[in-house]
Amino acid sequence: NMTQAAERLERYVECVKDIQKIEDIEIRNGKIDLKKFISNISKDFKILAEQYGKQVEIWDLSETKQIVSDEEMLSKILENIFDNALRFAAEKIEIEVTEEKNNILFSVQDDGNGFTEDELKAATSFYYSSPINGGSFGIGLSICKILCGKLGGSLRLKNRPGSGAAVTMVIEK
Repeated sequence: NMTQAAERLERYVECVKDIQKIEDIEIRNGKIDLKKFISNISKDFKILAEQYGKQVEIWDLSETKQIVSDEEMLSKILENIFDNALRFAAEKIEIEVTEEKNNILFSVQDDGNGFTEDELKAATSFYYSSPINGGSFGIGLSICKILCGKLGGSLRLKNRPGSGAAVTMVIEK
């Protein structure tokens, strides 16, 4: 028990350091070919999903050709959200890119059990932990929320009708 507690404390300290690094990240906006960006992440995500025995469907319903944002940050946020979906999906992950006013929305949806009511309220809070996430400190969605905010956007969590979770990254065009 002592060894496990010490290891958990070490992971906690590393998480705190990571959060400070995230807060200090400088956003480097540039022009992004949205269609090319979506094509690239689609290829990467399909390869990852195949390795986990999952299916991925990607729908680009956006009309915007180019956005101004930090491509590296966009990728990091989407990779983290997709990684969560891979862990919790039963068989399938769906990614939908849409537009809403002056925003682009990347919605990553899985067919798993979805969020509990507590998770919907607190999953983007630092150090939130639930039995479902294996006792992890739960900073992944918190970091995504911070990075979305740095990009002038937000992070939305909800359950899909039927079953599964949907995490949506909203960013300015």
